[in-house]
Amino acid sequence: MWKANFEDAVLNKANFRGAYLEEANFQESGLIEVDLSDASLSGANFQYSYLYETNLEESIGLKEEQLDNAFLCNTKLPVSFDLDPNRDCQ
Repeated sequence: MWKANFEDAVLNKANFRGAYLEEANFQESGLIEVDLSDASLSGANFQYSYLYETNLEESIGLKEEQLDNAFLCNTKLPVSFDLDPNRDCQ
């Protein structure tokens, strides 16, 4: 699903494990309990998306800066990331 558009979508409990989502647009979407492990996420846009209990472990091509403006809470991040997976929990 190259360049798939999920802008403003609510994707609760979606399973994208191993999916090809390069340059996908998740801007301002809600990803709650979504599995993106092993997904190819190079160039994907997560600007202002809500990643609650979302699994990004072992995702492929994801860079920390892609999550700079995302809201993270109980997010499973790649081990190489230096982001707080709970930075937006309240």
